[in-house]
Amino acid sequence: MKKIGFLSFGHWTASPRSQTRSAADALLQSIDLAVAAEELGVAPAGCLVIEDASAGILAARAGGMLGLGIARLADAALLRSAGADLVVSSLDEVDVDALVAGRLATRNG
Repeated sequence: MKKIGFLSFGHWTASPRSQTRSAADALLQSIDLAVAAEELGVAPAGCLVIEDASAGILAARAGGMLGLGIARLADAALLRSAGADLVVSSLDEVDVDALVAGRLATRNG
């Protein structure tokens, strides 16, 4: 996280309302994400949301943010259909150098 500058921005912790899992709550969650971006002083387009739920990916996309899906329970297709920019099963698969350059990519491609 230090390499990509995350620590220089601080952090934002999800509220109980933003941890909902249904697609119907994606709009509320996108509002929470927009508030977090504003509090951090970052434009939504400069934000990366890391989520393991399709509702979180829907919220990220609705808020104009990139969405990185973490597939845990054979739900990669669901995360992709929600609009995830990249889906991996582990953060170890993410190419950190690409992330520093502003792109989402896997280490192998």
